[in-house]
Formats: sequence, structure tokens, C-alpha cells
Amino acid sequence: MNLFGKSKPKGKTNGKSAPAPKTNPFTRVQVVSKPEVLNKILKGIKEQTVTGDVSRIKLKAASLVSGRGEATIYNYLMYNFKSGPKPVMVVSSPRSTKGGNFVPADNPLEAGEAIEVAYSMPLAEAEGNTLYFNAAGVFVQTALYLPNAKDPSKPWVGSKEATEKKFGAGPMKQADEVLQIRIDKITVYPTGPESFTGDQIAPYIFKPELHILAGGGVWAKRGGNGYFESIPDLLDKYLAKVEEKKHIASGIQLVEFGVDTITMMLPERLLPGIDHDAVRPSVLKKPNDNLQIINSGLGFLLKFEVGDEVKELLMRTFGQKVGKEVEVWLPLSLG
Repeated sequence: MNLFGKSKPKGKTNGKSAPAPKTNPFTRVQVVSKPEVLNKILKGIKEQTVTGDVSRIKLKAASLVSGRGEATIYNYLMYNFKSGPKPVMVVSSPRSTKGGNFVPADNPLEAGEAIEVAYSMPLAEAEGNTLYFNAAGVFVQTALYLPNAKDPSKPWVGSKEATEKKFGAGPMKQADEVLQIRIDKITVYPTGPESFTGDQIAPYIFKPELHILAGGGVWAKRGGNGYFESIPDLLDKYLAKVEEKKHIASGIQLVEFGVDTITMMLPERLLPGIDHDAVRPSVLKKPNDNLQIINSGLGFLLKFEVGDEVKELLMRTFGQKVGKEVEVWLPLSLG
């Protein structure tokens, strides 16, 4: 029943086609590199507080804890480079939460070094949904950041010399030291990293053991091209040498396998019988507050065996895999 006269044809307004409904363009994984698109999807950083995980690529493959840290993404600015305009992300000095240093004394941060920043935030263009981003670029320089109270969209970011020349020594004390990272591309994910439950992996993974080494595994500190490069012997010989300083937890239950996280349940206390300062009573009383101490003093290795289907895939993919054909050894840090 039409109470207000004749109904108008659907999809028409004053004889013209109605505009098509807006659709969410971020329903699949996308890699964007055009400056105008990067600028568009980065704008949300200026409207909210965003934190992210910052990684130095050359250390990510050599250490579990060094070269990684959590940082606040303050802002981004568009700069002109020889290759054209590109956004430069401004992030606070990354702080490690699990031990190690973002910039170890023997591995300084160099201009042009590859950097990744992983973060998430809601985006208006995605109908307000939270998206997940992995920004890849290179380190430009260490700088000082000063907010602009009169115009928050235009903070000061510059070198120590330029900051002192413009503002004098006083304001420098209030400035935050930041990293400037040129962003070359961003991978946008509509959902967070996937994980697999214990029930899903149970048919393929057997006999899990957690090896705990007092003194810390060398892979947890620094390495060359891989986690085990710093071990002069084969892994089994290395473990035999530290037998008296090692504890093996068996009967563990793998609850969830994620991209960067493995959740497990142990039938016993995590660190029994380990004689090391890293497991003194004051540390064990609040382990989550002392992750840096624990991960610096102890090494964790998860060992398990895999089924034939997975074994064949591993042998094809990793020609120099550590351990026997059916064995997988994963260095871990406690988190």
C-alpha cells in the first residue's frame, strides 16, 4: 500500500540511476606501492595512537630477540626522493619486551637497511573494520620528534643538529628520539595472522619436547645467516656438551601454532631444577615482568617429529634442515 502517491522505480532518483552502494575494497590481501595509495591508507596513523612491531630484516633471520621491538608510530610525512615521492614513517625507538637489543653494540643500524613494521588499525575505507598491515621499507635516519601544539598535523622531525639550530638546547630535552623509515610498499590483510589448533596439527606432529638450556642458547643472542650458525658443532653434539645444564620437558601439549607464536601446556613447572640467576625466586614470582632476564639467561628449543607427508615437504623445502629427517627443532623465546 502506497500512502504517499505512486512509488518511484527502484534504483532511480529523478530519472537518474542511483549511485552504486559503496563496497569494501579490502576483502583480500593486497600489496600497494603507489605513493597516492600509500598516503591514503596511512592517514589513519594521524588520527589515532598506533603501536607496531618493528623488525630489522638482517637480524630477524639470525636472532630470536635482537633487532625486534615494539614502537609507537607517531606520524608519517611525504618526502621527495630520486625515485619520486614516498611516505616516511616516524616511529619511537623500538623497545624489546623479550630480551636482546634492537640495535646490538656489534650491529649498528645503517642507512638503507631493510626494516619491516607490522601494525593494525581500523580504516574508514574498510567500513571501519580493523585491517592488518606489514609496511616494508628502509631506515633513513635517527631523528628527534617534537609535537606541534598549534598544528598537530605538522610536528617537527629532524636531526639533532637541525633541531638544536631551530629550537635551541631547551626544547631538545623534551624531544623523543625516533626512527625515520621510508615506506616502499605495504601489504594489507583483511584478517589477522592465522593459527592452527592442537587438534588440527595432532595428525602431523608427534613426541613434542621442550629443551631448556641454562646460560641461554647462542641463537637467542646473535647469529650469522641463521639461528644455528653460531654453533660450531652439530646440534646433537652441542646439546650433549650442555647436558648438565639442560632440562627436557616431555609430555607437553601443543595448544596452538601461529605465525610467530606457539602456545603449549606443560605437565610440570616450566623451569624446574635449573640453576641460574635467570630463574631466581624473585624472577619466577613474576615471570611476565622478567621476560628479558629469562630469555637472556635461558635457551628454549622445541623438538618434535613429523609425519611422512610433512617430512617430504620439509626435505624439499629445507635442504640443510637441522636434525634427522623426521625431526624439527624450533628455537623459541618465552613470551
